[in-house]
Amino acid sequence: MLVYLNAIQTNAPHLLRYLATAFIVNKKRRPQFKEFIKVIQQEQHSFSDPITEFLACVYVNFDFDGAQKKMKECEDVIMNDPFLGKRVEESNYTVVPLKDEFLENARLFIFETYCRIHERIDMGVLAEKLNLNYEDAERWILNLIRTSKLDAKINTQTGTVVMEPNHPNV
Repeated sequence: MLVYLNAIQTNAPHLLRYLATAFIVNKKRRPQFKEFIKVIQQEQHSFSDPITEFLACVYVNFDFDGAQKKMKECEDVIMNDPFLGKRVEESNYTVVPLKDEFLENARLFIFETYCRIHERIDMGVLAEKLNLNYEDAERWILNLIRTSKLDAKINTQTGTVVMEPNHPNV
């Protein structure tokens, strides 16, 4: 995927928006993702838009307040971009809005990174970072814990998410 990265960097840096969107929307993390984050970091001076800035906020600067603001801007960019506004499903060739899928995965990126840094997370703060109200955030996190192999527990009395330490087996 990143074979033509040099050509994109020199001739068409605006295509970084579409690569960034593809990385965010794609459920499977590609091994090139870390390399792409480095490219975004290098190219910040020559090209940036809300989508690439969102990735930089989450993975380079660990600025979750900035990522929250960029996520709102990304929603506008996606809705106004002729290529990102809609996605065609291959099975029956129907047009599906890409915005919802993008926002869901962007929340997941923020949540995963935030949880790697913090051991105990206040639900109110997390709801704010994810651009959700408290009840929706609690429901979203609960579903995420159920469906993934995330070692976390929600303490409803204190209103916190407690991350279980994941120590590698020596």
